[in-house]
Amino acid sequence: RAMRAGVVRGLGAALGLMPSVVLAHAYLVTSDPPHQAALDVPPATIRLQFSEPVEAAFAKLVLQCDGKPMPGSLKVAASPDRRTLTAKSPSAVTGRCVLDWSIVARDGHRTRGELVFQVSHR
Repeated sequence: RAMRAGVVRGLGAALGLMPSVVLAHAYLVTSDPPHQAALDVPPATIRLQFSEPVEAAFAKLVLQCDGKPMPGSLKVAASPDRRTLTAKSPSAVTGRCVLDWSIVARDGHRTRGELVFQVSHR
């Protein structure tokens, strides 16, 4: 019994020494345009900032406006710290826009989400 308790304590100590990054997942911290934004003109770029570095090569951004898919994925560029992804927005966006995004963090975990904004030309 004492041996089992020692093994459990040793295992607990070893797990406590593991870096927290191993257990972390990247999540969206902020975006531009902000979620649920009402815009008068289409955004020139879309910016997504994450809590952890992400792999731009595995990022996928797909934009739909008023239920119509915009052609293809948006081309993504990463900031030097790899926490911010930027993509040029198509100039023809109008109506209710939904950006479906998917990223892979440095720890290998995939995270998905959506950013919704409205563009009404005035």
